[in-house]
Amino acid sequence: MTVSLFPHVGAVYQVDKSFLRKEIKKKTIFSSFLFFTKSVQDYHYQDIFLPFIEVEGERSGMFSKNLSIGYLGTIIRKILTLEYCVERELLADYYSLILITDENYKKIKSQILNAIKKCGEDILYKSQAYNQIKDMDQETFSKVWENLKTKLPSPYRIQDIYDLILF
Repeated sequence: MTVSLFPHVGAVYQVDKSFLRKEIKKKTIFSSFLFFTKSVQDYHYQDIFLPFIEVEGERSGMFSKNLSIGYLGTIIRKILTLEYCVERELLADYYSLILITDENYKKIKSQILNAIKKCGEDILYKSQAYNQIKDMDQETFSKVWENLKTKLPSPYRIQDIYDLILF
């Protein structure tokens, strides 16, 4: 029933073709009803739910109340590409691919939080990301930072499904 009501829920992204979306058109009996064609279908499975799916550990594949590390990295990467809301020092640290240490952890975390706050861009789950990063310990923040560093070629070369959602 879900597939017939929401044909985009089963969207296919071809990993071997740089996450190119494979278009699958299905005609349903609900296609002519405006309720089903516009208001309900404005919400896409990959946008709404994927950021909350665990991708590592024993809970891999399960829903979480927190945004995934990968999605947090992509939000920060998007903000870094905007540059107007980011301090030069943070950009230098990012493009230098420095490691998070006891000495720089609080400074970098604070700069990222300030950039998120200053960013006027409408980004899905931006406020949740801000709150989650604010409450993060150094170990988890380091995982986000390392994930962010792997996204350096993004958005010019799509790195993961989150690039498709945010860029």
